[in-house]
Amino acid sequence: MSEHLGHRRESIIEQTGHLNPFQKALLCCKYGAMNSLEKYFRWHGRLVARQPALFIFLSFIATIICGLGLIGFYEESDMTALWVPKGSKLRNNVEWVQQNFPQQLRFNQVIFKAENVLTPEVIQEMYNLTMRMREVTHDNQTWQDVCFRVPVVTKPKCFDPSQLNYLNLFGKRRKRAIEDDDWFDEDFELEDTSNETNIEIDDDCKDFKLPELSVSQIASLLPLAQRIEEEGFTPELADEVSLKFYPEPYCSLVDHTPTVCYEESLLELWANQGDFDQESENTIFNLTVQDIIESINTRNLSGIFLREKNFKNVLGEISYNESGHIIGAKVATLTWVGKVNITALKQFGSVQRGDIIDKYTFDYEGEMIEVATNRNNLGKGVEIFVNIHRMLFESMEGQVFKDIGMLLLGYLIVFVYVLLMLGKCDCVEQKVFLSIGGILGVAMGIIVSYGLCSAFGFFYSAAHTVMPFLLLGIGIDDMFVIVQCLSTLSEKEKSKSVEDRIGATMAHAGVAITITSVTNFIAFGIGASSSLPALRSFCVYASLGIIIIFFFQTTWFVALLALDEYRVEANRNGCCCCFVHSSPIDGEQPEFRGPGRTTKIFRVIAKWLISVPVKIGVMFSTAVLLVIGVYGMAQLKMEFKPEWMLDPAAEVTHWYLAHKEYFPSDGEGGQLYLRSINYSENFLKLDNLINNLEEQTDIIKNVDSWHREYKTFVEEAETVDWENITEEYFLQKLTQFLYSPRGAKYKTQFKFSSNLQCGKLAPSVLVSSINYQHMGFESASEWVPAMDRVNLLVEDSNISSTMLDLDQANSSNGVFPLAVRYSNWETDKVIGSELYQNMVSSLLAIFLTVLVFLGSLRGACIVIFCVAATIIEVAGFMHFWGLTVDVISCNTLVISIGLCVDFSAHIAHGFLSVSGNRNQRVATTFTKIGPAVLNGGMSTMLAFILLSTSESYVCLSFFKIFFLICVFGLYHGLIALPVILAIAGPLPQVTEVCPEEVDEYALYSRYSVPETKKKTKGRSVSICREAPMEEMEEEKKG
Repeated sequence: MSEHLGHRRESIIEQTGHLNPFQKALLCCKYGAMNSLEKYFRWHGRLVARQPALFIFLSFIATIICGLGLIGFYEESDMTALWVPKGSKLRNNVEWVQQNFPQQLRFNQVIFKAENVLTPEVIQEMYNLTMRMREVTHDNQTWQDVCFRVPVVTKPKCFDPSQLNYLNLFGKRRKRAIEDDDWFDEDFELEDTSNETNIEIDDDCKDFKLPELSVSQIASLLPLAQRIEEEGFTPELADEVSLKFYPEPYCSLVDHTPTVCYEESLLELWANQGDFDQESENTIFNLTVQDIIESINTRNLSGIFLREKNFKNVLGEISYNESGHIIGAKVATLTWVGKVNITALKQFGSVQRGDIIDKYTFDYEGEMIEVATNRNNLGKGVEIFVNIHRMLFESMEGQVFKDIGMLLLGYLIVFVYVLLMLGKCDCVEQKVFLSIGGILGVAMGIIVSYGLCSAFGFFYSAAHTVMPFLLLGIGIDDMFVIVQCLSTLSEKEKSKSVEDRIGATMAHAGVAITITSVTNFIAFGIGASSSLPALRSFCVYASLGIIIIFFFQTTWFVALLALDEYRVEANRNGCCCCFVHSSPIDGEQPEFRGPGRTTKIFRVIAKWLISVPVKIGVMFSTAVLLVIGVYGMAQLKMEFKPEWMLDPAAEVTHWYLAHKEYFPSDGEGGQLYLRSINYSENFLKLDNLINNLEEQTDIIKNVDSWHREYKTFVEEAETVDWENITEEYFLQKLTQFLYSPRGAKYKTQFKFSSNLQCGKLAPSVLVSSINYQHMGFESASEWVPAMDRVNLLVEDSNISSTMLDLDQANSSNGVFPLAVRYSNWETDKVIGSELYQNMVSSLLAIFLTVLVFLGSLRGACIVIFCVAATIIEVAGFMHFWGLTVDVISCNTLVISIGLCVDFSAHIAHGFLSVSGNRNQRVATTFTKIGPAVLNGGMSTMLAFILLSTSESYVCLSFFKIFFLICVFGLYHGLIALPVILAIAGPLPQVTEVCPEEVDEYALYSRYSVPETKKKTKGRSVSICREAPMEEMEEEKKG
């Protein structure tokens, strides 16, 4: 035997002497890899068939142990954590804001829609809902406790200006020390005359005491008191008081200034002195249509905030008459703004992933949801759309497991398909338990992969929803290949023992599923190198899942297959193995089972496929599809909208769509964050930045700048040289501004090193923010350049920070822009380059892998052409189906490369493994491997078919793309590829196995190299000496 082996080694050297070094290396890799794999899988198959119970037990143990990692399983719904790369400037800015200056305000809104909302019925519905929301109580907390409160510009609550008159000025009793004889000392106190009046003392005013005032201050206050009596307390008068009487008596008065919850609606027109009293209620319930129309057109004073207001902003779909007056509107908004309990947030942390909210506010908003979504008493013809702040993140979190029922039903459909394809309709040949076991093996692989990924800290997201369907399709594909190889064994191999049959099966199938599993793993592995966290996590889950399912299919399923073969050999019933049939079914021994109906059908199709007219038609149709795909891909947009990730049935989704429809000009709101800057040095730079932003009227709708209001406020009292102000001067005026009626609303936009107190120098400013709002955009081609332009303006401002602990990437600027949707816009900016980079890298890596396994450069090029053509056509038809390149489709396109290889690699590998001319080899390969490829594609399609009934954008996107992958993948794998191979396929590398040496010398009995001297087309020279054809025919007849 050793002499025979030495002879064959010399034969290889002789036959490869004419090849160049690259071809020699390629063949060596091919022979070495394939021979080693075949020898291993033959040994592996025998081992598993010899001890199937042991491998089944070990598979269960591995599942249980690795499944414990699910303890660390968590779902991620924060858009920044999902789609913005770690270490990027935007990600760092978001994390810095969350840690140092978290958003405190909570936006809640209900949109009322009717044929005309300017009717008494709708106004009264709005009022009733407002009252019900104010009555909400949870843990002894009311709306007054959790709302965002703002000061009201109204008559001083604890100071009655009528008591301040000239009689008080000259009739005051002077309090002075006994040793003080200066009667004209200006320091004195007003006599407390509160007991001498009929004014009722409020509980909030018990501690109020007017500070010591000078004669000049009293004299200045007297005209002011008279104006209050004559004109009332107007916003203009309040501003004048804050300028002229700061710090005292203004600070004493402002400490007792009334505040109200921030609520915005049309109802403000009928409020009184900062609230809805009995008079307001009577007025609202006695309104007529004419009263409402007149109020809208003639009044602009908010009865809540006592300031002028444009009420058109709370109306949508407004109708006007010929004179330009409002006569109707279809939509009106009712808005409540709450606040986060910062103390509870610091103590207990945030209770909702992706959102900054304390547990008390979270629970209270839950009560608000119940009240706002109660439509039992809603008037006829009135619709409402509700958005309570916490709804957004709850909707995203619920997407992951929303379609779990669909998943189970999909598995059931695949089980039925597998049962029909694997078995036959008789008592022994049916494969009920084998089918169940195969699907159970996929489920075990999913549990193990999820457990390991969770243990390593990889998150799960809505984009991962499709993962079980994907892994099911891939696992079933491997299962079909194994069973198909078993059914196509030669009659001599079928006559051997179960152990040998399983070994021979795995010698063939093991190599095939290894090629596809490795290529899938490479495709996903390259995707795992993406900078996008969600794509990286998805690819890690997928790549690990593929390898683990490959492990279970080669152990768990092979063990079950061996047990099933033992059962069939013993002629036991397929459903009740305890029952043994007395005679073989149909009078046919198991080892001589003939080909199934599917194989016979493929044999007929193969003959039709290699005919010349069909070849021409297939090549023409392939070219047409490719051209259409290229055109569609050129039109494909790169765009992602976060609302696509919302639950279509969720309340917040309906609100979002309604708000977008009726208020289209309301774009994304953003903030400029200024962190620890020297405001006096950068004052004019900041002023210039605000001016530049306001000039960008095509992308910026408005800028609400405290800086601009602060500057105007100070300049009304004095002339200022802003180039030479000191930091102390800035902080002194900042306190006065923030306690003024004009600046009070900006107080939440500052974070100081200590508490801010009226009348005292402001502490150093740690962070401040300036609000701006974008215009409404329609696509990524608009919002990505808008974001880039804002970033460029901010960078060019050269406002530097005094912080020393900023990271290097952000240390240049003390100001940065940020908006909730910037995370998505940043993703749109990089998603295209990420996609192309991953796809090109995956194609290159898969090409090299296929090249090594196939050992044929021409064969590898043909396979990659089919894969690339499939991807191009899938991307092109995505455009025609209304899809875009977003985070979901990017995931799917990356993984589709691996799936497309499955359709083509099996056929190419089989084509190189048989001898004969090209047409004969195509027919043989198509008949043997085609059914397994079709079953794999159909099972993948069936696994996803139920997603077509989902309302979720994620599920629908996956269904559309995987449907295209299966259709075009099967077309290129079963139609285009065989035709191309029949026309220009590579020469064969493998001949029939020499049975006598199949175990010891598999390398030399299976592989051959092209003949150097004879140019006979379609022939290969086998290193193993083949028996003459005549002898083989005689042997068969004998």
